[in-house]
Amino acid sequence: LEGGVRIVQKDTRITADKAIYNVQEKNIILQGKKITLQAPNGTSTTQGEVTYAIDTRQADMLGKTKIVQQTQTIEANTMRVWFSEKDNKIVRANADGQVIITREFPDGKDVALAQHAQYNAEKKTILLQGDVKIARGKNFMQGSRAEIDLQRGYSRLINETQNGQSTGRVRAVFTPSGQTKNNAQKPVNNQDLLIPTIPAKNNPELPYHVAPLPKNNAK
Repeated sequence: LEGGVRIVQKDTRITADKAIYNVQEKNIILQGKKITLQAPNGTSTTQGEVTYAIDTRQADMLGKTKIVQQTQTIEANTMRVWFSEKDNKIVRANADGQVIITREFPDGKDVALAQHAQYNAEKKTILLQGDVKIARGKNFMQGSRAEIDLQRGYSRLINETQNGQSTGRVRAVFTPSGQTKNNAQKPVNNQDLLIPTIPAKNNPELPYHVAPLPKNNAK
């Protein structure tokens, strides 16, 4: 099929410039400048090519890809996305290359950068790897790995170790409201760090801070 291709399956809508259906391999190859897969819980757009495996409900997206889910977006050079058999919802996604994750809040937004990301919609978590940077306003964290808990609203830097020794470096800068840059806390190195990323006004019992992760929560 070629020229304004549209495919509809239950609550999922697919648009592309060209579609090739491979009967033997049971997949559909989509091509175009803007390939769109609209699922019940999010919409992905890809510039390039998408191969959708019918049996495994897996889509390999080769080219600049963005997934938009309400107030959250995930962008990367390539992605692999899995859809549920029951309702075609996005259940998992692996993103590689120049990953950007943005979460919008009424008073601002979180921005996370990494080279790799694993998104799990059921567990409501995102694991980031490779030159990770997370920022919210003047608050900033940097390390090799991090985990975002979407349900609790926390971002946690994970300090990697090998044979009991630290193999990386984590850095956090926190500037409370009204505090000048010169009075900001100094970077904290070689620890797991935990800071809330939800707006403080919605969570007054857990004010913003930079502190070592409690031992009972450490992985």
